[in-house]
Amino acid sequence: MSIRVNQYEFDCAKCKVHLVLLDYDMKCPNCNHKFTTLPRDKRLFKEHAISTMMYYKEQHNMYRPLGFSIGSRGDMMLSATYDFFDFLEQQNPDDDIKFFDEYIASFKIENKKSEYLRKHYKEAILPVLQIYKNEGFEKYLKKIRDNQPAKKEEKVPDIAQLDREKLKKRFEKLREKYLKETEN
Repeated sequence: MSIRVNQYEFDCAKCKVHLVLLDYDMKCPNCNHKFTTLPRDKRLFKEHAISTMMYYKEQHNMYRPLGFSIGSRGDMMLSATYDFFDFLEQQNPDDDIKFFDEYIASFKIENKKSEYLRKHYKEAILPVLQIYKNEGFEKYLKKIRDNQPAKKEEKVPDIAQLDREKLKKRFEKLREKYLKETEN
């Protein structure tokens, strides 16, 4: 079973290529346009990738889940990340960075207009690899969780109670109207 996460995707305002949110201060990999209005309340790709990879590895002993469907650019990027880390652990290369560069170079790009994707994927997966090598996924996720502000508990209204209150108010209005009409 796979977990469905929705990556924040957007189009570059300058060159119109479709991108996934990698960093709040990212530049377009196609035209180098600096984005200034990326939403700070959206999770970054690396956070989604690492949290889902940890779950899949624990459940299935591999990063790529069985039956993972691809429906967006973000899903394609996650798929490439899962495949890379499964391949990395199978091959156990001496030089992870060289192995990574070869993996990115192996991507088949259909046309010249889409060549920016190689750079976009590299910018997406490399930070995940660096976290994997330096601090490890578990430590990274703990740090992310510890740095998040505590969410305020919101009271969820009782729908049935709200409906009763609406009905009661409506009944009172109708009753008043009826009493006025019957008095005359």
